[in-house]
Amino acid sequence: MEAKKLEADLRVGDIYQKLPYPDGSFEAIVSTQVMHHNTIGNIRELIREMERVLAPKGVVFITVSKRGRKKDEKEIAPDTFVPMSGGEEGLPHHYFNEETLRKEFGNFEINDIWEEKGGGHWCLLGELKDQKTE
Repeated sequence: MEAKKLEADLRVGDIYQKLPYPDGSFEAIVSTQVMHHNTIGNIRELIREMERVLAPKGVVFITVSKRGRKKDEKEIAPDTFVPMSGGEEGLPHHYFNEETLRKEFGNFEINDIWEEKGGGHWCLLGELKDQKTE
Protein backbone atom coordinates (compact mmCIF):
# COMPACT_ATOMS: atom_id res chain seq x y z
CA MET A 1 0.00 0.00 0.00
CA GLU A 2 2.83 2.34 0.85
CA ALA A 3 4.42 1.93 -2.60
CA LYS A 4 1.12 2.92 -4.23
CA LYS A 5 0.61 5.76 -1.74
CA LEU A 6 -2.62 4.20 -0.44
CA GLU A 7 -3.91 4.57 3.08
CA ALA A 8 -6.18 2.37 5.15
CA ASP A 9 -7.19 1.96 8.76
CA LEU A 10 -6.51 -1.77 9.21
CA ARG A 11 -7.40 -3.45 12.51
CA VAL A 12 -7.35 -7.00 13.80
CA GLY A 13 -10.27 -7.98 15.99
CA ASP A 14 -12.82 -10.59 16.97
CA ILE A 15 -15.83 -10.56 14.65
CA TYR A 16 -17.99 -11.87 17.47
CA GLN A 17 -17.34 -8.79 19.62
CA LYS A 18 -18.76 -5.30 19.15
CA LEU A 19 -16.93 -3.74 16.23
CA PRO A 20 -14.92 -0.61 17.18
CA TYR A 21 -16.72 1.62 14.70
CA PRO A 22 -19.61 4.08 15.03
CA ASP A 23 -23.05 3.31 13.61
CA GLY A 24 -23.27 3.68 9.84
CA SER A 25 -19.49 3.74 9.29
CA PHE A 26 -19.29 1.55 6.19
CA GLU A 27 -20.86 1.56 2.75
CA ALA A 28 -19.97 -2.11 2.20
CA ILE A 29 -18.98 -5.24 4.11
CA VAL A 30 -17.33 -8.31 2.58
CA SER A 31 -17.16 -11.56 4.55
CA THR A 32 -16.00 -14.68 2.75
CA GLN A 33 -15.98 -18.14 4.30
CA VAL A 34 -15.75 -16.80 7.86
CA MET A 35 -19.04 -16.03 9.57
CA HIS A 36 -20.42 -19.60 9.46
CA HIS A 37 -17.71 -20.73 11.90
CA ASN A 38 -19.96 -20.48 14.96
CA THR A 39 -23.42 -21.34 16.26
CA ILE A 40 -26.48 -19.57 14.84
CA GLY A 41 -26.93 -17.44 17.97
CA ASN A 42 -23.48 -15.89 17.60
CA ILE A 43 -23.93 -15.58 13.83
CA ARG A 44 -27.18 -13.65 14.41
CA GLU A 45 -25.35 -11.26 16.75
CA LEU A 46 -22.71 -10.75 14.06
CA ILE A 47 -25.38 -9.98 11.45
CA ARG A 48 -26.96 -7.39 13.80
CA GLU A 49 -23.52 -5.83 14.30
CA MET A 50 -23.00 -5.71 10.53
CA GLU A 51 -26.36 -3.94 10.24
CA ARG A 52 -25.28 -1.44 12.90
CA VAL A 53 -22.02 -0.41 11.23
CA LEU A 54 -23.45 -0.34 7.69
CA ALA A 55 -24.67 2.98 6.35
CA PRO A 56 -28.29 3.10 5.14
CA LYS A 57 -28.49 1.20 1.85
CA GLY A 58 -25.03 -0.27 2.59
CA VAL A 59 -24.03 -3.35 0.61
CA VAL A 60 -23.06 -6.75 1.97
CA PHE A 61 -21.37 -9.62 0.15
CA ILE A 62 -20.98 -12.82 2.15
CA THR A 63 -20.24 -16.48 1.61
CA VAL A 64 -21.28 -19.21 4.06
CA SER A 65 -21.22 -23.01 4.15
CA LYS A 66 -23.98 -24.88 2.36
CA ARG A 67 -26.08 -27.36 4.26
CA GLY A 68 -24.69 -30.83 4.05
CA ARG A 69 -23.21 -32.84 6.86
CA LYS A 70 -19.89 -34.40 6.06
CA LYS A 71 -18.54 -37.62 7.53
CA ASP A 72 -16.55 -37.47 10.73
CA GLU A 73 -18.41 -34.45 12.13
CA LYS A 74 -20.11 -34.04 15.49
CA GLU A 75 -23.33 -32.02 15.77
CA ILE A 76 -22.98 -29.42 18.55
CA ALA A 77 -26.16 -27.42 17.84
CA PRO A 78 -28.91 -27.54 15.20
CA ASP A 79 -27.25 -27.38 11.76
CA THR A 80 -23.85 -26.76 13.40
CA PHE A 81 -21.15 -29.40 13.16
CA VAL A 82 -17.51 -29.71 14.20
CA PRO A 83 -15.06 -31.76 12.12
CA MET A 84 -13.32 -34.36 14.28
CA SER A 85 -10.23 -34.53 12.05
CA GLY A 86 -8.48 -32.71 9.22
CA GLY A 87 -7.39 -29.13 8.70
CA GLU A 88 -10.51 -27.64 10.31
CA GLU A 89 -10.67 -30.08 13.23
CA GLY A 90 -12.57 -28.52 16.13
CA LEU A 91 -13.76 -25.51 14.09
CA PRO A 92 -17.58 -25.17 14.09
CA HIS A 93 -19.44 -24.98 10.78
CA HIS A 94 -23.02 -23.77 10.69
CA TYR A 95 -24.65 -25.02 7.49
CA PHE A 96 -27.16 -22.82 5.65
CA ASN A 97 -29.70 -23.46 2.94
CA GLU A 98 -31.16 -20.71 0.78
CA GLU A 99 -34.27 -20.38 2.96
CA THR A 100 -32.35 -19.91 6.21
CA LEU A 101 -29.92 -17.52 4.54
CA ARG A 102 -32.82 -15.32 3.37
CA LYS A 103 -34.38 -15.47 6.84
CA GLU A 104 -31.21 -14.51 8.70
CA PHE A 105 -30.58 -11.60 6.32
CA GLY A 106 -34.20 -10.44 6.50
CA ASN A 107 -33.20 -6.80 7.06
CA PHE A 108 -31.49 -6.79 3.67
CA GLU A 109 -32.90 -6.43 0.19
CA ILE A 110 -31.41 -9.55 -1.39
CA ASN A 111 -30.03 -8.73 -4.84
CA ASP A 112 -28.80 -12.27 -5.51
CA ILE A 113 -28.09 -15.60 -3.86
CA TRP A 114 -26.18 -18.29 -5.69
CA GLU A 115 -24.19 -21.44 -5.07
CA GLU A 116 -20.46 -21.03 -5.44
CA LYS A 117 -19.26 -22.79 -8.57
CA GLY A 118 -17.62 -26.07 -7.60
CA GLY A 119 -17.70 -25.28 -3.91
CA GLY A 120 -19.70 -25.88 -0.81
CA HIS A 121 -20.73 -22.29 -0.18
CA TRP A 122 -23.65 -19.94 -0.71
CA CYS A 123 -22.96 -16.41 -1.93
CA LEU A 124 -25.25 -13.52 -1.00
CA LEU A 125 -25.28 -9.97 -2.31
CA GLY A 126 -27.65 -7.62 -0.55
CA GLU A 127 -28.41 -4.05 0.47
CA LEU A 128 -29.41 -2.98 3.96
CA LYS A 129 -33.04 -1.90 3.96
CA ASP A 130 -33.70 1.67 5.03
CA GLN A 131 -35.22 1.07 8.47
CA LYS A 132 -36.71 4.59 8.55
CA THR A 133 -39.05 3.85 5.66
CA GLU A 134 -39.83 0.24 6.58
